[in-house]
Amino acid sequence: YVSNCIKKRIELLVDNITHIRNGFCENIGFYNHVFMNGYLLSFLAQGSNEISTSELKNIFVLVSPLSNTVNFFWEAVDMMNNKQRSLLLKFVTGLTKLPKNDKNFFVRLEIKYDRRDFLPTASTCFNILYLPVYSSPQIAYNMIKIAIESCQTMENV
Repeated sequence: YVSNCIKKRIELLVDNITHIRNGFCENIGFYNHVFMNGYLLSFLAQGSNEISTSELKNIFVLVSPLSNTVNFFWEAVDMMNNKQRSLLLKFVTGLTKLPKNDKNFFVRLEIKYDRRDFLPTASTCFNILYLPVYSSPQIAYNMIKIAIESCQTMENV
């Protein structure tokens, strides 16, 4: 039953997907090319899968007064691998890749002074990361890692 439901949903989408594909090909000026594949199209539309700490620093805007927590946060981000930085972006924004050339895209970083060494929370609708005060970069890394790797839905508080 489930298999048939999925098959029917896909059949309902085929016409719309075909129109989208044809419109895209018409806009770029060619229809078939050996290099046109899903990875290339994803890269052209969304950008690279690689997210560096410096790229994240460019989009994060500190709202709360500066503290050691911010430095510990960036040290924790430096400890992360690319997949974890992507999960961090997803945790805060719902996106797994940085928007391409969007000068209006930013993430608010707010420090929660009422909590120490707790898990961070986020508001994906508003691109806000609520970061507790951490006592060391390693604790910051561990807490952020738990939050980003355990979060399965948006707006978990």
